[in-house]
Amino acid sequence: MDSLPRPRVLVSACLLGDRVRYDGGTAVDGFALELGGLVEVIKICPEMELGLGTPRLRIRLVQTDEGVEAIQEQKYSPLTHRLTELARNIADSNPPIDGALLKSRSPSCGVAGTKIYADRDGRDLLRRGRGIFAKELLTRFKNIPIEDEERLRRYKTLRLRFLLGILTSACIREGSWKEMAVTAENITGRRMNLKSLRKFYRSANTGELRSVLEHLLGAQRLQKLVGV
Repeated sequence: MDSLPRPRVLVSACLLGDRVRYDGGTAVDGFALELGGLVEVIKICPEMELGLGTPRLRIRLVQTDEGVEAIQEQKYSPLTHRLTELARNIADSNPPIDGALLKSRSPSCGVAGTKIYADRDGRDLLRRGRGIFAKELLTRFKNIPIEDEERLRRYKTLRLRFLLGILTSACIREGSWKEMAVTAENITGRRMNLKSLRKFYRSANTGELRSVLEHLLGAQRLQKLVGV
């Protein structure tokens, strides 16, 4: 493919160096920074979007009779509906996003591993799950990769899968998916239509992922992005 469409990727602002965490700090991630050279980055910090500012009282997830609620320490007023609506607004934006890279374990952005408590004061850990904002995104988007930086840092294959997923989504969105399908066919020997191409980034093995991405991005650029 001579010119790849530029994927639109939602990225937690703290991963890009913005000081937007509850303590005024940041959580810079190398992969998130490198990704900026490949994609159109849409920075997001749900808490800042809600006007909570920084530094701010911490937010925790609490199991209630109505379900899991996001509450702010000492205030105890639920933020769940506002975080859900924010995710819905992003899901309804046009053009849509092609993927998301979110902050791990966050009560808003955590894709997995976020602490959920049985009490409002955070003394009784009940289980781990998803942040409110991330959960709504995952509900609304079924065909794009949504990950956190911790999982991508831990698993090289997952980084490859994420990259191929956002590129595939962008190609489908821009109407150039047939070129992507031909690339995948030539490398895997498997016939690709639109439906199978949507599933390919999830089912491809590590070698297929690497080969397709090297063809699309070049080996040197891929090495810089994911270290493989």
